Amino acid sequence: MEVSGFADSVHFWISYTFLAFIILHTLDQKRYLRAQLRRFSKATLSKISDR
Repeated sequence: MEVSGFADSVHFWISYTFLAFIILHTLDQKRYLRAQLRRFSKATLSKISDR
């Protein structure tokens, strides 16, 4: 019974640690995509205003 409880505890911590990494990666990528969108919109607006 002791091993079963330990396995449940390890599984719990590993799964929630993995979930935390997924969330952090998603937040990091959102910041990158926002920066890319901002660069693209600035370039597009400058092209339009040059006409």
